[in-house]
Amino acid sequence: MDLRKVTTQLEKLSKVRTIIFETKQPVSLFEACILKFKYLRVLNFKESSFEVLPSSIGTLKLLRYLNLSGNRIIKRLPNSICKLHSLQTLLLADCENLERLPKDMRYMISLRFLMVTTKHTCMSENGEGCFNSLRFLVIGACGRLKCLFGGMDGCLAYLRTLIVGKCPNLTSLSLSINSLTALEFLWIGNCKELILMEGEDYQDLKLSLRILKIVNLPKLETCFLLAKLNPLATYNSNGPLLGGD
Repeated sequence: MDLRKVTTQLEKLSKVRTIIFETKQPVSLFEACILKFKYLRVLNFKESSFEVLPSSIGTLKLLRYLNLSGNRIIKRLPNSICKLHSLQTLLLADCENLERLPKDMRYMISLRFLMVTTKHTCMSENGEGCFNSLRFLVIGACGRLKCLFGGMDGCLAYLRTLIVGKCPNLTSLSLSINSLTALEFLWIGNCKELILMEGEDYQDLKLSLRILKIVNLPKLETCFLLAKLNPLATYNSNGPLLGGD
C-alpha cells in the first residue's frame, strides 16, 4: 500500500469516526490519523508495526475502541493513553514485546474489555493492575509472566469473565478471590507451572461462577474453587467447553 496515497486520501476526509487497517502500517500513518480526526470512536491498527505508540493518542477523548493486536514489535504504551476516559475496549493480544502496561490505567474509568500479551513478569496494583471498571479480561501468551494480581484487593470487583492461558512460567494468580464476587466465567489453561492454592477465610465465600474450565494444568491436584461454584454452574476439565443455563 502506497503510504502517500493513503495519506492524501485521508486528507480529503472529515468527520471520520472509524478507521480500520488490518495490514502492517507505520507509526507515521497512525500519527496522521490522530492529528486529522479528533472525534474518532474506533481505531483498528491490527498487525501494525511500530515500537512506541505516539503520546498524542491521549488527545482522542471520544475513542471507545482501540485494537493494536498482533503488533509484535511494540514495546511501550505512553501513559497518556490513560487519559482516554471513554475507552471501553483495548486489544493488545499477541503484542509479545510489550514491556508492561501504563502505570495509571486505574484512571481509564470506562474500560470494560481488555486483552493483553506482555513480557512483564508480574502484574499487580503497583502500576498497571488496578482494573476497577473491567468486565472482561484475557491474559494470554505471556512467556515471562510469573504472577498475577498480587495485592489487588477490591480491584476486580466487577469482573465477569477471566481467561488466562499459555503462560508457561505463571506460578501464582495471587488471586484475591474475595474481591471477585461478580465473576461468572473462569478459564485457565496451558500454564504448566501454575498451582492454585486454597487461601484462608473461604468458609462463607459466595461466588457467582457459572462456568469453570481448566485445561492442561499438570501441577493442579485439587481445585478449591469447585466447592464454591454456583449450584447451576458447569465445571469442565480438559474437554470441550460446556455452558450452564
